[in-house]
Amino acid sequence: MPEMTLKSPFEFGERVIIDGDKSLVARVVQLAFKSHIAECEVGYVHCGELKKAWIENWRLSPAHS
Repeated sequence: MPEMTLKSPFEFGERVIIDGDKSLVARVVQLAFKSHIAECEVGYVHCGELKKAWIENWRLSPAHS
């Protein structure tokens, strides 16, 4: 099997926004590579509770402090 390098545009711990909505700020808490696609599990707080969700990379963009 040929060697393959998989990369995600986001790093573990990076702050991201979801679907371009600057009020939806999350942090990358896990990365997964499925076939040739990378997904990020993000963590965020909603109504005082910690939430986690798997989000496709194309829906995320960097959150600038």
